[in-house]
Amino acid sequence: AHVAQGPAVERTEAATWTADELSRFLDHVAADRLLAAYVLLATTGMRRGEALGLRWSDVDLAGASLSVRQTLQSVDGEIVIGAAKTYRSRRRIALDPSTVRVLEAHRRRQHEERLLLGPAWDGQYDLVFCNADGARRTPIASRGRSNATPPPPACLRYEARTTSATRGRRSRSRPACTRRS
Repeated sequence: AHVAQGPAVERTEAATWTADELSRFLDHVAADRLLAAYVLLATTGMRRGEALGLRWSDVDLAGASLSVRQTLQSVDGEIVIGAAKTYRSRRRIALDPSTVRVLEAHRRRQHEERLLLGPAWDGQYDLVFCNADGARRTPIASRGRSNATPPPPACLRYEARTTSATRGRRSRSRPACTRRS
């Protein structure tokens, strides 16, 4: 029997920021509440929904790793937290020392916000990246928040996946973020 072939998919070449461009962007957003999210996306290859669904209970700062177990998405205008889509997307990710330091600072800042809000803090989801009151972030609100110049690459603004493999593995320098051109 003859098996039908699907149409050929035209692949686009991924454009990447250089380590210097990424560094300039991160310097520009250094005071942004989502700095740690930008760093995590740029250094781990996590999807935006995976980062937004990340819980502190899935992060091991002492062991410099995290586990992707769930995602946060907007479905029909409602924020939904669900299990990671596939077996391969449920994974453990090693964190470099610089990312660990950024996450530690983010956790301290979040703890201060929690103390200031007291009982008004919504900590039911234990999210690493939440609103200032502890509530789930909407993926839309996380898109293009920064007035960064240059603007963040597509991987930080939209659903496109980030990649840290190319430059990070070759040069051992700060990984660059991949975006579709």
